[in-house]
Amino acid sequence: MHDHEFASFLMRIGDGVEPTKPDDMVKIPPQIAIPWEGEHSIQVLIDHIFPQLELHGWDASYMTQRAILTPKNDDVQKLNDILINQFPGEEHNLLTFDEVEGDTRHLYQQEFLNSITQGGLPPHILKLKKGAPLMLLRNLDPRYGLCNGTRLLCRGLFMNMLDVQILTGSNAGKRAFLPRIKSKTSASSGLPFVLSRKQFPVRLSFAITINKSQGQTIPNVGIYLPSHVFSHGQLYVALSRGVSQNSTKLLIRDGKLQGEDGEFTKNVVFKNILLSQHRLL
Repeated sequence: MHDHEFASFLMRIGDGVEPTKPDDMVKIPPQIAIPWEGEHSIQVLIDHIFPQLELHGWDASYMTQRAILTPKNDDVQKLNDILINQFPGEEHNLLTFDEVEGDTRHLYQQEFLNSITQGGLPPHILKLKKGAPLMLLRNLDPRYGLCNGTRLLCRGLFMNMLDVQILTGSNAGKRAFLPRIKSKTSASSGLPFVLSRKQFPVRLSFAITINKSQGQTIPNVGIYLPSHVFSHGQLYVALSRGVSQNSTKLLIRDGKLQGEDGEFTKNVVFKNILLSQHRLL
């Protein structure tokens, strides 16, 4: 990282020493911040991170270098839907087969099962176009580079097989074929049953969750915060995916503070967790 001013800001965010306003709100450098001016601001963010997207179908280097991060899966889905609609090429909608284990009486309607969007599950409707970026959701073959979180490019699609190119890691550039497989919800899902979903184990990855981005460097990174981050260190993780102020953009829906200029967001750091625990003793 050659942007020393940006690196210093990241260190202060990570250490929890960046000056704050009430409720742990920190001011975002103006070079990074995109002011919220309504829903069209989302498109402003997209245009910063994916300029001339319609001209870059099949461009692996373009896709490897950019992504938008956001805390929650619902917003990841929203952003990916917007971006796949702007991406060139013919759209294919690949549907899941969903069933509840042991539900011999078929008590649960398909429409309800299809609507479940647990983080580890692929979506019921996987909207795909050739050349679109994907993220793998399962460990299929770690030695070959097919791990949970690996970014891929869709090179071709068939009824029960995806042709993909690996974008990240030591196996970048290699091709692989992904089958449709069954994924199941875990005991921690909060559901009163086990859902089995047969689908390709991928999601679109124009946008990904902040947690899924850990360990990656994304030269052109956008961050969309419809609400402020909610867990320790999440703001630092998001910002530190980038490499400079010029190539990092942050859009905060509730970024204004009364009586203050600029954009603000919450920085949840470990010392505040310890302080709250101390107050409970």
